[in-house]
Amino acid sequence: MVTLNPQIIKIPAFMTKFIDVDNLTTFQKVKLIIKGKLTTTVFKTFSEKNITLFLNTFFKFDGKLVFDENRYIKISENKSKQLNYPNLRVTRVLLNEKEFLNHLFVSYLLNIPNFKTGDKVLDCGANVGELFLAFENLNINIDYLGFEPDPNVFECLNLNTEKSNYNCALSNRKEEVDFYIDSSGGNSSIYESSETELKTKVEARLLDEFIKNEKIKLLKIDAEGYELEVLLGGEDNLHNISYISVDCGAEKGMSQETTFVEVNNYLTSKNFEIIAINEKRLVCLYKNKND
Repeated sequence: MVTLNPQIIKIPAFMTKFIDVDNLTTFQKVKLIIKGKLTTTVFKTFSEKNITLFLNTFFKFDGKLVFDENRYIKISENKSKQLNYPNLRVTRVLLNEKEFLNHLFVSYLLNIPNFKTGDKVLDCGANVGELFLAFENLNINIDYLGFEPDPNVFECLNLNTEKSNYNCALSNRKEEVDFYIDSSGGNSSIYESSETELKTKVEARLLDEFIKNEKIKLLKIDAEGYELEVLLGGEDNLHNISYISVDCGAEKGMSQETTFVEVNNYLTSKNFEIIAINEKRLVCLYKNKND
């Protein structure tokens, strides 16, 4: 259990994610804080290439980190695997890659369904494809399709999954929409928020376009407050989906509202039942009652 709050002491969260801080000695805690503050300073002031040099020098992890073609690339020790990120979210998989991916899998409550080879998984708000990597980490060979509106993030998604995904937003209307980008984190959305750094135009499409009378084992939605609209765009084919994992957390717009009530009411009306909740993130897992 980690009680040291990296937000309060201003050190990167990846440094404490899988550490039992309570059992560190006083010396170890002081050392962690000093190293954390130094790392924060480096992240704020150094160029990307110098950041990778710092991380390679002062942190121990499998392989090495490089910055090339405008993205961070974590290369495994035997060069058999590369993970691509457009920003410093790469630190999520830097020190404890397998532990993080398993944590991500469980955070979406995906340890509950029984997945098997060939299951179709749709990933809305795919970012760089960490969900695909989490399945891969568990040696589950799924039929994966990701949707990611941010063009820079989308490039990394395709590289990480080695698949042809869709560079679009999912919505309840087919149109061109404003898309607000958080280029340093993972809070990009059709809704503007305090994390917004850039604005661009993206294509919005309907989920119904991508479900052609086929069985979908899982639809995962993490749309930063746009979850209901994603579901409405798939209304004609929701009956083909066995499980839906939805991040309903407080991420909608400037007021950072949750979407739990509207999402829960809608899915309940569509013959889904909620079978589990991750209260820490307000992720909800729904099951089709007809399955």
